[in-house]
Amino acid sequence: MIFPRCRNRCGKRFCRHIIQVIQKIIFLRGGKSVRYLCKEVTSHNKFPELLKRYPDARLIFCLRPSNHCMSSLMPLVRFSTQSKTGIDPATIPSWEAVFLNRMQKDCCLLMKLCQTAPREIKVPLLFDRFSADPLAAVVFLYDKFGLSISPSYRKHLRVMRRNQKNRDRGYLYEKKQYSGFEAFDHFVKEQSLSSCYYFRSRV
Repeated sequence: MIFPRCRNRCGKRFCRHIIQVIQKIIFLRGGKSVRYLCKEVTSHNKFPELLKRYPDARLIFCLRPSNHCMSSLMPLVRFSTQSKTGIDPATIPSWEAVFLNRMQKDCCLLMKLCQTAPREIKVPLLFDRFSADPLAAVVFLYDKFGLSISPSYRKHLRVMRRNQKNRDRGYLYEKKQYSGFEAFDHFVKEQSLSSCYYFRSRV
């Protein structure tokens, strides 16, 4: 969470940690070729540094309107912080304003990265389409990356799709509208209108 403010020192140290994790996985796999999937919700300004180190990396941009994303992320961060520290950050007067400002900047970084990353290494994906049909979304991504899905994994995805509407996310939230994300929401809407982000339902 401190990456944007400590870009030079902490930012490079964070990148080194990711590199060390990848090296450790390769070592534990006996030097065999591995694929490392890393989910990053914030601090998108670290990616240019990582892409220098791993030029063959691929980026999956999971795009979601801010009223959905922030309405879900705010309570998730709140409850996660409280469970780890015993402190409810919502009781800190400036916490929500600081967090929103941080996420506004992060959304701008995400938008810029999605716009400037080479076409051959990026795959934008709309969150609502992924959540509506995980199997179709994963098959779409695997096709983009030239990968094949094992029968057991395909079966697992079918079960996930069947249970998607009844899944328990572990926390409740109320959808709200937040200001300061207008440019990002316009960008997400533009992507949703692009035909290249549609994929057929798979069975």
